[in-house]
Amino acid sequence: MHNKSYPHITFYHQRLNKIIVCLIFIFFFLNKTQAQQFDNWYFPSFSGVTFKTSPPTALSNSQLNRNGCASISDINSNLLFYTDGVDVWNKNHQKMPNGFGLRGNLGSSNTVLIVPLKQENKYCIFTAGGLNFQLGADGYNYSIVDISLQNGLGDVTVKNFFLNGPSSEKLFAVPHANGSDIWLVTKNFTNQFFLYKVSCNGVSLNPVISLCGLDFSSNPILAFGDIKVSPSSKYVAAASFYGNFVHFYKFDNSTGTLSLPIIIPIANKAPFGIEFSSDSKKLYVCCNAGNNQNKMEIFQFDMSQYDSASIASTMIKVGEKENVYHGSLQLSPSGKIYHLGFNDSSLNVINFPNQSDLNCSYQNSQVSLEGSAGAGRLPYAPPFLFTAQNVQIPTYTVAPDCRTVTLTGKTYIKGNNLTFKWKFGDGDSTVQLVPSGGDTTYTTVTHFYPLGIDTFNVQLFVTSDTVCGQGSAGKKVVVKPPKPTAKFGYTLTCNQQLVTFTDSSLLNFNPSLTFTWQFFNKNNVLLGSSNLQNPVFTFPTLDTFAIRLIVRSALACVQADTLTKTIVLKAKPNAAATYTNNCGSLTASFNNLSTVVADTLSNYYWSFADGAFSTLKNPNHNYAAFGSYTVKLVVTSSLGCVSDTAFIPVVVKAKPVANFIYSNNGCAGVPLLLQDSAYVTNSTITNHYWQLPNGNSFTTVHISPSFSVGGSYVIKYVVTSALGCISDTLPKTIFIESIPIAAIAPITANGGCQNQAIN
Repeated sequence: MHNKSYPHITFYHQRLNKIIVCLIFIFFFLNKTQAQQFDNWYFPSFSGVTFKTSPPTALSNSQLNRNGCASISDINSNLLFYTDGVDVWNKNHQKMPNGFGLRGNLGSSNTVLIVPLKQENKYCIFTAGGLNFQLGADGYNYSIVDISLQNGLGDVTVKNFFLNGPSSEKLFAVPHANGSDIWLVTKNFTNQFFLYKVSCNGVSLNPVISLCGLDFSSNPILAFGDIKVSPSSKYVAAASFYGNFVHFYKFDNSTGTLSLPIIIPIANKAPFGIEFSSDSKKLYVCCNAGNNQNKMEIFQFDMSQYDSASIASTMIKVGEKENVYHGSLQLSPSGKIYHLGFNDSSLNVINFPNQSDLNCSYQNSQVSLEGSAGAGRLPYAPPFLFTAQNVQIPTYTVAPDCRTVTLTGKTYIKGNNLTFKWKFGDGDSTVQLVPSGGDTTYTTVTHFYPLGIDTFNVQLFVTSDTVCGQGSAGKKVVVKPPKPTAKFGYTLTCNQQLVTFTDSSLLNFNPSLTFTWQFFNKNNVLLGSSNLQNPVFTFPTLDTFAIRLIVRSALACVQADTLTKTIVLKAKPNAAATYTNNCGSLTASFNNLSTVVADTLSNYYWSFADGAFSTLKNPNHNYAAFGSYTVKLVVTSSLGCVSDTAFIPVVVKAKPVANFIYSNNGCAGVPLLLQDSAYVTNSTITNHYWQLPNGNSFTTVHISPSFSVGGSYVIKYVVTSALGCISDTLPKTIFIESIPIAAIAPITANGGCQNQAIN
């Protein structure tokens, strides 16, 4: 974009050109057919990523350092050439002799796109100029690369063939409904879309003009932003960065017409990059966070109902990233959608774009760009356009003789009658004239292969009576495959005698397998068998057993494969324990009584309910206080089975203290009340035992003995707690006083007279 009428646009792109880093897609094509691989993306600054690993890993050697970017490789993933819409480099990263001066705009939203011509070694580079209103000055152009020139390094043979103008930077491609051609779609600033058919005859110069687009002629800046078509080819979506909206269209790829435009406002977000999910049911839009150009946000829209209000109501933010802004989104061969923001130093990813809301799983910084600051541009390169083959050999079957093969051919190419030419790889071929089957046409053919060779490369070529060009596909056919590989797995649960077995055998090119399972005990006695692929078997005991799987090919000439595995059905241990505790002691001694069948115990875990733990088999534990505790015990067998938790109630018993009280000393012959005052911690006194010096005993709480003679007497007292703990014997001495005797001595008279004392 270089229009002086819009200085703020010019400034914006000047800023972009300072931070330009562009992601390059690799498109893989066969000559005269569409691509089969899509494994590598190249970056400028001598870096890139490959999708042959998960997650993607870095590549190098790119010469690009500007916004525009596209590249193409052959079926073997060998780079052919790449371009930024202005210059073209060959596979050795050298500029082609005539590979300069193409009219792509280095700041455009959709700058350059490569489409193979159905002419051997020819590739068409479509370019879009910027927001320039001079007819023919930029606009939409195409150039042609012949990769056979310069000793296979290629050169540009046609340069800047003008299609139409001015360019609104809207450039994309869609598979034609005829299964062979491709629609090249452009848009000007009015309500017009121009669609050019790309076929084996080249680029048609009689475009289909669809009068449906939004008219930006009064405000061209609103056209700035990405445009994408859904993998189903039914919807087109375009972003308006300065208009804060996304506009949608329905698309008919049989007629090349767009219809039913609707607008979804995204207030104050400046939407730029957009992309559809692989099932075409979700649209993702990356925007600025309001006026904040230091934060990027990604929103998801549900396309289930093609209605402005319905789509707008499903808007939900699924991702964001600080210190970057908007950028581009691109669907990858794996079905994931990758994002690169302006100022971003890594690729971000939406892992499951077909899932609703946050289940789509947005992840920041999955692939590092090793310090490069991205310009946020990912080129338009939909895998559904360049990787879906229009001719396929989906299946083949081999007869039991391992020589007779039946192949299925499939094509999306349209026509009244289709010609299927088979080359069987052994020098023989055949041609079938097949009436059209509608959208998809199928056919089958049977061929007998001679003895001696078991692997053949079959080719199928399809032509139509109404569509030019030829589609092709290849298939490796193995008539006598190697024997299958028996493999299986299982899940063992402790104490479980019923086991489910899961087959994972390898066909090794065999059409199908039969299964024979045999179950033996450790003495090699057959316990049972099954012919199911994934059987369930109940074993009689927990013990060691042998499992044998025999897999046989449906082809009688192929040897069977046998795999035997030994399994051990593990018993779950039973945790149990007792303990001892002496009255008055704070120490509890534990005796482990845990058991396990056909195994041994290897680990013990005690929790003493006071914060302390032990892994001893029979631990002793000292408690800080008398009381009740619930001790937990878990044990593990040597085979790794873990018991349920055993809960062991433990009482650390206190010893009672015997005591009694009485008031003062007693008198001989008078009952004396002896009152119990014994006590015990965390329990109660339940039994009392009194013993008097004369041998008499009592078991009441209190006693009232009497003693006929004064003196000292020793009373013995013992008490027992409710927990059975017996106190020490308390001997206590009491004192009994004798009762005094009153008496008068004989009177000694002293005359006995009145008023005289008497002694």
